[in-house]
Parts: sequence; structure tokens; C-alpha cells
Amino acid sequence: MTTLYTPETASARQRQDEQAIRALTERYTDAVNQRDWAALRDCWSADATWDLGAPVNLVKTGVDAIVAEARHAVEAMDLFVQMTHAGVILRLDQDSARARWTLNEIGRIKADQRALLGGVDGMNILATYTDELVREADGRWRFARRSYRVALFDGHAPAGDVVTAAPTSA
Repeated sequence: MTTLYTPETASARQRQDEQAIRALTERYTDAVNQRDWAALRDCWSADATWDLGAPVNLVKTGVDAIVAEARHAVEAMDLFVQMTHAGVILRLDQDSARARWTLNEIGRIKADQRALLGGVDGMNILATYTDELVREADGRWRFARRSYRVALFDGHAPAGDVVTAAPTSA
């Protein structure tokens, strides 16, 4: 049975599931920011799909391909920070859900990587993730599909000095 989720009519179980889905999204953002690839891997189902729309235009399927692509992109930067903001649970069933999140990403691309990335030196992006989530056999929620859509892309590095070096991957 498909249930349109509203916090006002949610059962105790649905509120727990919403909290778990929000925690998953926060773990994802933290994993990317900290370059913790093992933690990022744990956010995805094994056969998940990561759909990156324009201007990236890339689809990766399978957790190994997804984590490798995320690692490749983030490690090309001296600075990368993803900030996930407002989120809503759009649908919540017993073992599946749909959610949407607004986010901002800023980054500064390493000098030796700029030519490979079309000459841009950085990024300031406003975007939306629309997620399909599944509760897996271990009881944990994971992303089955994340669709990333950019609303605004600025290919310039943010001004200022990078004070803290990029975390090293775990």
C-alpha cells in the first residue's frame, strides 16, 4: 500500500523511519565531506543507481561504480563541502520511500585537474536530490536511486584561503 507521508498523520513507526532516512542523508553528506568512502559505500544498496543530470550527464549503477565516481570527483578538489538543507519525505511505505533534498556544494578544483574538467577552477552549485530508498534485510535504510538535478552552476572557485586541508580518505 502506498502511503503519502505527512508528519501530522504519521504512525510512531513512520516517524522512526523518517528519522532514519534523515540520518542516512546526513551520513551521506558527512561521508562525502570527510572523504570517508567506506561510510559512503554503506549509504547505498548494492545495485543502486546514481543519476547525475546536466551539466554532468552521468549515470552510475552499482555501489562500486558509484563510490569510485564520487571519490574521483571529490579527490580532484582541494576544497569540497556539500551542505544538505531542506528535505521532505514524499512517500513512505513499509520498506520503500521517496524523498527530496535541497543542497549547495562548493569546491575548488586542484590546479592539475582543471584542464581535465573543462578548465573550470571551482564550483558553486544549488541542486536537488530526489531519492528512492529501500529498507534492506538488515533493517537499515539505503539509497536505491539518487537523482541529482542542478538548478544553478557557477564554475568559479570560491574566494578565500583554504584554512583546513581536505580530509584524507579512510
